[in-house]
Amino acid sequence: MALIRFRCFGRVNKPLPSALVADLPSIKDNLTDLQTYARKINEGKDYEEDTNKVGWGNETDRIWFLIDLAVPLPMPQALQDKLPTIKNKIRQLKTYAVNTGEAAFFGTYHICHHDTRQPCEDSVDI
Repeated sequence: MALIRFRCFGRVNKPLPSALVADLPSIKDNLTDLQTYARKINEGKDYEEDTNKVGWGNETDRIWFLIDLAVPLPMPQALQDKLPTIKNKIRQLKTYAVNTGEAAFFGTYHICHHDTRQPCEDSVDI
């Protein structure tokens, strides 16, 4: 079964821009919606991948975020309807993210065929 896999990571230094502070609840809500459809790749198998993660950290000088979600295809229509908004929220995070020298923001999605032990399709930048 093919899956669509979303992978993002980044950090935003504080003080946070007021526009981002105002929109963080909406960003989190949209990512939580996406997570409700996600599952682990190869769940229950020896080669299971931990791909049902949405993480946030609120540290003294920054916030960080990590998204690694795999959604089975075909996607439910309810999720397809939300994808443009979810992608826009990820892009919004990207506009505030910083390159730390250790890690820069990345946000991609691709069609994954790991369940059938086939190679993934090319990643697309979000």
